[in-house]
Amino acid sequence: MRLTLKVINDELARRGYSARLAKSTGYFHFQFGEATLWLDRTVNVPTLNSLSLPEWIAEFELLGKLNGKNTRGHRSAQDSAIQPSKISLPCPRLSASRAGSNPSTDRNQGKGRVLGKRKQNKKSH
Repeated sequence: MRLTLKVINDELARRGYSARLAKSTGYFHFQFGEATLWLDRTVNVPTLNSLSLPEWIAEFELLGKLNGKNTRGHRSAQDSAIQPSKISLPCPRLSASRAGSNPSTDRNQGKGRVLGKRKQNKKSH
């Protein structure tokens, strides 16, 4: 059997996936369905026959795992969005200000500016 995009996409559909393989210049990529929100969805091979049908399916499933998505069902963007209240990233400036300022690391200490006030020119009459 000759390997074509249709054959690969039919096999994906037969297995219950809604993503499809597409050709680009010099590589292939998965689009739609499960692959919609993936950051990495490319397979860097020059031709379809670079991989066998089972290898194409394995690539799809591997990309699904690497992208951290459940490849059996497409989640909506709302379900997969990160909630801002759950993000906890360290902020060096915030951490330093909470612990009290350290003169040896604070480059701007003593160099403060008063913003918002301008000198007024006196007009001579």
